[in-house]
Amino acid sequence: MTRARLSLALPILVALAAPAGAEDGKPAAPPAAPPAAGAPEKAPEKPIPPLATTAAAKDAIAKFKASFKGKDVGVKADAVDTLGVVNHPFVVDELLKVVKHKDAELRAAAYFNLGRQRAIPELVAKALVPTADPKSKDVAHLTEVIDTLRLVGARSATPTLLALCRHEDHGVVRWALDAIGDLKDVRALDEVLALMKELKVEEGVKWDGAEASVDTGTSGDGDQQAAQAAATAAAAANARKGKSSARKMRSAGEILYSVLEDLTGEKFGSGKEARAWLEKHKDKVAERCKALDEEQAKQEADAKAALAAAKAGK
Repeated sequence: MTRARLSLALPILVALAAPAGAEDGKPAAPPAAPPAAGAPEKAPEKPIPPLATTAAAKDAIAKFKASFKGKDVGVKADAVDTLGVVNHPFVVDELLKVVKHKDAELRAAAYFNLGRQRAIPELVAKALVPTADPKSKDVAHLTEVIDTLRLVGARSATPTLLALCRHEDHGVVRWALDAIGDLKDVRALDEVLALMKELKVEEGVKWDGAEASVDTGTSGDGDQQAAQAAATAAAAANARKGKSSARKMRSAGEILYSVLEDLTGEKFGSGKEARAWLEKHKDKVAERCKALDEEQAKQEADAKAALAAAKAGK
């Protein structure tokens, strides 16, 4: 994912875009072999960047401030990108300042580079999660926050992402669901299944004669995009007929089934099938949940250690 892509994406956040991919914005390649039960497919991940020393961070920040003084937005954005390579609590603080900039491109650059702070994801989460109010009508901000939490891999962000799955704006819902799927946080399974009931897609994603499953005969993600286009059209038709907000949200049904596959490595035709699978593999799922809890605890410990080191000037 590039800064330009983030900036250009803002006007179409409510559209049914293809699921977000790995940190560089390209779809992640599937593994050669299927995962074991309860252990979803894992895309190859870039190594976690090293945590910079405080001296190196201060030097990078000084250079950033010098470059950021000009009026050329492109130069400023490049300065943000250069700073974002350095992982450090003080860099997070600087990027959070740019998030509030009046220029949309610079805000997008700041969010993207916060997503590159993968050595200290919990620090990014602590700063952004409180700003992700499920009742907020600032769709651009919410989707940027969701993307950043996904990119940085913040494990503590899952409850917030689940809360945003009930946002009134479909774009926010889509972004949050995609993030949960990309993060492969199986701890969200129960809530995802509950959401399927709320959106009345327990028996699949067919409604009002519209089916969000399309065979275009094309390779790649053509079928996925066509299916979501069909879902959008059906939702729009329901809106014209005065359907309830829950009915208008049913286009999220196809996404929910995709997220279920992300979390479990299995394809399901109904919520009943998914619950039966979960009951059969509950021990494996519990193991995966425990591993994620441990990963989250490590992220929290790493954040505390990084802050202590920064304050000590190390």
